Amino acid sequence: MDLIGIDLDGTLLDRDQHISAGNAAALRLAQKTAVPFICSGRDPEDIQRLLAAAAVAVPVVGLNGAVGVVNGRQLFATTFTADTASAVITVLAAIPYKVYSPTARFETPEYESKLRALFAAGDADQKGQLPYQLAYDASVPAQPLSSSDRNDLTKFNVTIPDRRLKARVIASLAAVPGVVTTGSGPANLEVIPTGVGKGLAFGKLRQALALETGRNVAIGDSENDRSMFAAADLTFAMGNATPAIQAAATAVVADHDRDGVAEALRLWALR
Repeated sequence: MDLIGIDLDGTLLDRDQHISAGNAAALRLAQKTAVPFICSGRDPEDIQRLLAAAAVAVPVVGLNGAVGVVNGRQLFATTFTADTASAVITVLAAIPYKVYSPTARFETPEYESKLRALFAAGDADQKGQLPYQLAYDASVPAQPLSSSDRNDLTKFNVTIPDRRLKARVIASLAAVPGVVTTGSGPANLEVIPTGVGKGLAFGKLRQALALETGRNVAIGDSENDRSMFAAADLTFAMGNATPAIQAAATAVVADHDRDGVAEALRLWALR
């Protein structure tokens, strides 16, 4: 049975962070002969909220492949060691961020005011991303991060609208054992444990759901979808995808505001 991994932001969601009726209908149709699943950097609770609003129920792999959930039941979860989490927190000491466990969200003190200050001092061409970031943050409320919340963390989500600062942070994180960095846009930095990635979701889900052999299919738009594309037999890049992701795809479909996922699922069915 085919397993179809679908990214969320910039792919299944339109610019207003909604799943269109056309994409929702295509997902429900695909479920008759395959197992479509959402593979996103968002946490499972947030993904399920968006799916429920569109009356869609599919497996969810959140936090860049760290946590898998089906029908509210957690199938797998990968976390940082406490020492590695502490090392990442040290690197990010002067930067506001959100961090996730398999079941909770946290954020640094004064997160929003410090994020606004970071945008004010950042690159001019990235300032326009602040409203979208604030809207997203408002949709995923988090509790204040404390020193006791360093166990069982799965992902740090950092917004750094300053290319030079982001490059320095990535270089510092490269020296921390057990850490992988990726991102879904120029200002976004996602810090996950070694052994976690969207591409690994196919094997984990096949094993957890005892699925028979079939194709792996990936639909995405950005750099953090690259490992999912590498693990897939058939790949579809959105019309709004980065040039590198489009170049790596089997086919390029419409953008996320024009039901590109529905088009990809039609092409998948024809193949």
